[in-house]
Amino acid sequence: MRVVVILALGLSLGGCLTGEQLIAERNAKDDQKCQGYGARPGTDAYVNCRAQLDSARTTARAIDNATPAQTTVVVRSPDVPTPMPSTVPGQRCTSRGPFC
Repeated sequence: MRVVVILALGLSLGGCLTGEQLIAERNAKDDQKCQGYGARPGTDAYVNCRAQLDSARTTARAIDNATPAQTTVVVRSPDVPTPMPSTVPGQRCTSRGPFC
């Protein structure tokens, strides 16, 4: 039983990556993606591609870290009718359209 627990613990910890390993893996993926777009290392296109990937990652991280108050979405209840844009409260309808 002890062997199973130690083996399971070793396997679970073996899957953890250090910060440097995560950065190296991310850089390799970014490099592969930019080269897949045809940008070669050392060119302006490659530098711009890497900068855009980094900027997109930073933006996504900021959105993920936003507080709930900053990401609140108001959803109308289906029970509450949506006011028609052609009617104004207190105004009488003068046409014979379907909303009069």
